[in-house]
Amino acid sequence: GARSETREHVTTFARPEDWLPFSWSVGTRTYWERTPEEQRPGLERTALEHLTRMAAEPEGLAQRNHVRYTTAVAA
Repeated sequence: GARSETREHVTTFARPEDWLPFSWSVGTRTYWERTPEEQRPGLERTALEHLTRMAAEPEGLAQRNHVRYTTAVAA
């Protein structure tokens, strides 16, 4: 039979600047690649402004992802 399980994965960033290289290494890379190069610096500044505000929150810079895993074994 098949079995599904949902797990939470939390990535915590020590500093707002740590998010940018991470964003290039995961699914958001597609958005960066589709953004015209001349627009990226402004978007990066805006993201860092938001992340700086978020860092002051009690949870800090935590990115939470819920992933559903389904496994099955042939009978």
